[in-house]
Amino acid sequence: MKKSRIALFIAIIMVVVMIAACGNGTAPTPGAPGAPAPPTAPSPPAAPDATTPAAQPPGDTGEQRERPADFYTREYILIGAARPHSGRFQSFEDTGFGVFYRNWVEEVNARPEGGLWIEEYERYLPIRLIRYDDTSDMGTMLMLTDRMMFEDQVDFMFPTCSSAMLTAQAEVTNQNGFLLFSAEGGASTIVENWQDFPYFFVTNSHAQHQIPALANLMTEQGLSSIFVVYLNDQHGMEYMTAVGRVMPSAGIEIVANVMIPPDIADTTPIVMDAMASNADVFFLAGYAAQIYPMLEVMAGLDYRPGIVAFTTAITTDQFTNAFADNPGIVEGVMGFGTWVPHSNEVTQDFYDRFRAAFPDTIVDYWTHFHYELIFQIFEQAIVTAGTLDNSRIAEVMATHTFDTSIGPVWYVNNSLAPEAYFGHIIQWQGGVPELVDPGFGRTAEPIIPMPPWS
Repeated sequence: MKKSRIALFIAIIMVVVMIAACGNGTAPTPGAPGAPAPPTAPSPPAAPDATTPAAQPPGDTGEQRERPADFYTREYILIGAARPHSGRFQSFEDTGFGVFYRNWVEEVNARPEGGLWIEEYERYLPIRLIRYDDTSDMGTMLMLTDRMMFEDQVDFMFPTCSSAMLTAQAEVTNQNGFLLFSAEGGASTIVENWQDFPYFFVTNSHAQHQIPALANLMTEQGLSSIFVVYLNDQHGMEYMTAVGRVMPSAGIEIVANVMIPPDIADTTPIVMDAMASNADVFFLAGYAAQIYPMLEVMAGLDYRPGIVAFTTAITTDQFTNAFADNPGIVEGVMGFGTWVPHSNEVTQDFYDRFRAAFPDTIVDYWTHFHYELIFQIFEQAIVTAGTLDNSRIAEVMATHTFDTSIGPVWYVNNSLAPEAYFGHIIQWQGGVPELVDPGFGRTAEPIIPMPPWS
């Protein structure tokens, strides 16, 4: 599976030259793509009881495979992670996906059997995790990805974060036959070209889920125009592209497309233009550094269209904490999220467990619940495949159904099927996040137009 460094060098050159366009990669196809309906899949082996021989766990078919070359010497499963321990994306490692992958490794190794059952090794193997700081830098992340593949020779890799960096890493890992799934980062470019990325799987909600949901909500509420502001980076471009594709076909007029730099100093002119446009909806694809000042300007100018919606930074506890002295700014604001604690008993249980285990960590209503789901799927895929061969595990992920805390889930075109989400749009009502988009798991009716600033 480990290709030569020449292949990586070529892949990196392609990424650096084409990163703005997110060029497609090619890779050996590990198996059939996702199915439009849940396929039938075998259950992974259950943990043995005290009377079960270690080499024959329940569910084992008894099929004899050729033993791997390191059958007698392998001591663990090696997983690498180049993640932002410093730099502008550090919070993702501290409060996002970083919390979940570290917790999963600790939990697996703490089990009585001490690891995961790998059929081809006929024993349980613990997980050894190596972590590197990519310093939130593209070049550093790519060099560390190289190191993990060719020097450390890891069995698996956990993803980096941010749309641009995740896309770049996926280009390289896919070229070299390494499985990768998304965490922080939309990777919509890859989603659109999923046939060229057979080793990459998207589990979090992204623009191709969220923008249609916003269009459906607008149509339901009789709103027919939108003022769009987007950040000049891959995140902003992905959402602007989705808006341009979805809204006109839904009969919604895009009255403006305004691109802003990450360090924009004054958003007052943009807000005034939006007010003058009389658009029904104001939408910004950006981060907290742009969103929070924009909200303060909106409140100061008393700009209240039918919907005020943002992409990131809204569906977390950090949002309410940031405006704790002025909670009126929070009320009625919408953002993208897939669950709330009161969606159902499973999400409430998750929220309660997370709060008890990590009382000082913010809760993200876009990603956190599905980060836990990722590892339910990933573990079953490894155990079901019975191997550490990434191509065979990728085939299982693309074609099987997985038994999770919310029931059966599966991938369609390497993206998690829509049935796995409870919704895509959250609105803050009375200091509580509510799912408000049509269908799915709506927990409250949307407040439209949004209430007055206070």
